Amino acid sequence: MIKLNTAFIIAALCLSVPLKGWTANLALLVGVGEYPEHRLEGPVNDVRALQRMLTEKWEFKPKDITVLLNAAASRDGIIKALDALIAESRPGDNVFIYFSGHGTSKMDADIGAPLPAVSGAFIPYDVAGVKNLDELMTKLIVGRADLRPRLKRLDEGGRHIFVAIDACYSGNTVRSSTTEKGLPERFWDIAAGAGAEKEAGYPTDAGGLVSLISAKDEPYPYENLYYLAASAEYEAAQEIPTARLHEFPTFDNRPHGAFTDTLLTVLDAPAHADVDRDGQVSYAELQKTVERRMRQRRFNQTPQGLPALEQDDGELSRQAVFFLETIALGDVDKTTSSRRREDNRPPVLKVAAAAHSLTASLLKAAPNLSTVKDNADIHLSQAPRENMLEVRDRDGGLLAELAATDSEVLRQLRYRQWLLRIDAMLDANAYEFRGELQREGKSESPAVAGEVFGFRFELPRRGYLLLLDFDPQGGVTVLYPRREADNDVPFNKGVLDWPEQAKVYPPFGKDALYALLLPAKEDVLNRLAGQSFSFDHPLSEPLLDLFSQSGKRLGVSRLELRTRAE
Repeated sequence: MIKLNTAFIIAALCLSVPLKGWTANLALLVGVGEYPEHRLEGPVNDVRALQRMLTEKWEFKPKDITVLLNAAASRDGIIKALDALIAESRPGDNVFIYFSGHGTSKMDADIGAPLPAVSGAFIPYDVAGVKNLDELMTKLIVGRADLRPRLKRLDEGGRHIFVAIDACYSGNTVRSSTTEKGLPERFWDIAAGAGAEKEAGYPTDAGGLVSLISAKDEPYPYENLYYLAASAEYEAAQEIPTARLHEFPTFDNRPHGAFTDTLLTVLDAPAHADVDRDGQVSYAELQKTVERRMRQRRFNQTPQGLPALEQDDGELSRQAVFFLETIALGDVDKTTSSRRREDNRPPVLKVAAAAHSLTASLLKAAPNLSTVKDNADIHLSQAPRENMLEVRDRDGGLLAELAATDSEVLRQLRYRQWLLRIDAMLDANAYEFRGELQREGKSESPAVAGEVFGFRFELPRRGYLLLLDFDPQGGVTVLYPRREADNDVPFNKGVLDWPEQAKVYPPFGKDALYALLLPAKEDVLNRLAGQSFSFDHPLSEPLLDLFSQSGKRLGVSRLELRTRAE
């Protein structure tokens, strides 16, 4: 549960950075699927689809796109192509660099490679036959040693760079029990083939491929580079193979990475991502739209963008995608949008219950619930404490702990259905804006009891804020407004720094924190100010009414925080 801390003065800043013109659009697209083991179907399709997208929709010329597939994407081939970009590009050029394939990092206990603590690595084609870790390290494309110096040269040379990587470190044992029957992960245990033993003592908070380009807790080293990673530091990037296309239809009905397939849908119809309706799609809008669509499709990963808000002094995330401010976005398909909004049926909650028998009476009492063995929304498992259950999410992360009784299980199932319903309403009726938690150097670790934290939001327009906490056990706390007087003055468009606004209290697990931006003052703000209530309390009805109304131009920023006692 999250409770309010002492109020602080709020300052909303609106900054603007002039856009510049550039002379050429250059791209390097790298895809590796034909590894000696653990082959991937998606990377070649990923690259070819992006190549077509760039030339047909985004003003790239075929001669300016370098493609490296499989054998061509050796370590030497990739390094030479990056060096050629540096030599051949000029100040003002727009450079897009994309990797699709397997990845690793020092977090990856199955690799055991001596990577820097805040660097990931891309696995090129020519890793077959390595005999030891020393040889392995000569084959990897290491972020800190190989990519960052070259990207820094591009950045300092005045180019404008967009980097996207569809790969992951994987190997996290926390998730292994919940993903083994799910979609394949873009991970290959190459250490086994190298006869390498896992090293002990690696920090558990080292960065995954999110840190291949930079790290969230370091000063951002670039002025003109935006980075979009397929998944968060502790998540696996997933692959949609041929055998699963009937469950997860793709952009062109071919196997793809889940991230790339979603990115393609946004690049194909970018008008849907133009949140502030200014005629262009910014990197922040792109990231939030890809994130929202991947959540709608229930993939087990969350795309990450860098620089983070606190690093983005130059407002790089507000620049247009590919730095093209004149691209034609096309029209939003209003028919599809309105049809989706009218479908307000509660979504089906998929449950895997290994430790608790979901009896017929429970299933009858919780409609729109499906018991499954894989691709579940939540997993019920035995907790270490006797007569207790753990509720875990798709990634294996702890959501809540509860008594192993029918009544407690039923209440938790209804709560999870209620949250799914809220997300479905917001997906249909709200746009996304950028937000993040302010925690002192602890962005990826669970928050402990008593920890104080704040928020930072990038508000796309002037409006009124409603900040909600949904705790692990079904409680709802209105963090803002605290009192009716808070609704007297709206917040201005721009970056809102809101430090030390909340404090961690039990129950522990995972809190969902939603910031809602309303264009006009609503009676519901006064009614909810400072309230705490259960999800099944009558006060939840005004929330559902608000979320279900499509004509209000409601904005939402969805955050989460894992908490523990100590």
